[in-house]
Amino acid sequence: MSDNAVVRVNGLNKKFNRDLKGSFTSGIRTLIGGAFKENPSKLKAGEFWALRNINLELRKGESLGLVGVNGSGKTTLLRLIAGVINPTSGTIETRGKIAPMLALGAGFEPSLSGSQNVYLNMSLLGMTTDEIRSSYDAVVDFAEIGESIDAPLGTYSTGMRMRLGFACAVHTDPQLLIVDEVLAVGDASFRVKCRNKINDIRKGGASLILVSHSRLSIEYLTDRAIYLQKGQVLAEGDSKSVLDAYEADQTRATREKLNSRDKPSTSATSIETGKKITIDHVRLLDNAGHEIEQIFPGEDLTVEVAVTAHEDLDECAFNVMFKPVVEPVVYHPSSTRDELGWVQITKGRHTVRMKFDPVIYLPGLYSIRVNISQGSMMDILCHVEEKSVRVLRPEGKIIRSHYIPPLHIDLAGLAVTAPDPEDVDFEGAEDL
Repeated sequence: MSDNAVVRVNGLNKKFNRDLKGSFTSGIRTLIGGAFKENPSKLKAGEFWALRNINLELRKGESLGLVGVNGSGKTTLLRLIAGVINPTSGTIETRGKIAPMLALGAGFEPSLSGSQNVYLNMSLLGMTTDEIRSSYDAVVDFAEIGESIDAPLGTYSTGMRMRLGFACAVHTDPQLLIVDEVLAVGDASFRVKCRNKINDIRKGGASLILVSHSRLSIEYLTDRAIYLQKGQVLAEGDSKSVLDAYEADQTRATREKLNSRDKPSTSATSIETGKKITIDHVRLLDNAGHEIEQIFPGEDLTVEVAVTAHEDLDECAFNVMFKPVVEPVVYHPSSTRDELGWVQITKGRHTVRMKFDPVIYLPGLYSIRVNISQGSMMDILCHVEEKSVRVLRPEGKIIRSHYIPPLHIDLAGLAVTAPDPEDVDFEGAEDL
């Protein structure tokens, strides 16, 4: 390995078995394959390739992003580089201290205090007692645990454990950071703090390998990226071009999925199946009333929902869910929550328009799910998910955050009654 290289992976392959017993047997055979004349290039019954023919080199100060759908092999590759598991075949060479952030809080002991766990965790990461003692105050300050640092870890929330785990990992003076989907730790301000800390470590000459479904994180923190699909490298290059290729594939897959779904049932069918209301169609419109499939951030968007009610319905809400195809963040506006009233839907056909002015989202593809719910428990009366909208990237501009746009609803004459605040609880609603 060259003097400037931190990681070199050559001809890496990793296979797993789908059942527990077979997985154990495969592991033993991999360890002592020579004695069993095991051929690592062939699959036995129940086995599959998690990674196939992976080659990469990461130099000092470089940063690499790994993208791909769940199950594509990203985390497996990180675990192999971190030395958590062994490859089936191929070689992995690393140089310097590694700070693996694969499962924050792994190695913590619930019966010990947070302070004691700092010493335990950082010693597992290769630091001496004197080194931990000199970094202790910085770790506690970064984690924002406060007086709870002396309380048993078993009393911590999941977020507190993850913050403490992250703080321990980034204060080990690593030459290589391995980060697997842990930048969603804590609130928004703490996530910014985490990104800034990783950038500071990188400026000190450390290298980074990052797995994330967030385009923002990959673009902001990495120089180049690899797109994995079913354990193989599908694309490699600068982060933007790889992300564009990944999102294009996700757009194609999502559109095919949406197009393959059955259209909403007609009102006649709904009467036969006992439905109280059906959604006849959903349209996405611009300001001129033209149907659209894509917009630029800052433009207005109207979601038009035509429904047929087969009886009078009270305490209803119209709900729209914007779900990014790549990044796991959902925006879920509701007529009841945003307009502060239940909608009374009379028997017959109605067209409701929910206007968002303007839309400012991160560029990417969003699937749109529309449903009508009833009552404080939000019982779903009907729903459809057959539309998607693509937010385009403005030329020469960078959008680094989401913005929840104002929502204006045209209920086409339907009455609204105020709900009892004690009966409405939206704490579990998924917002940005």
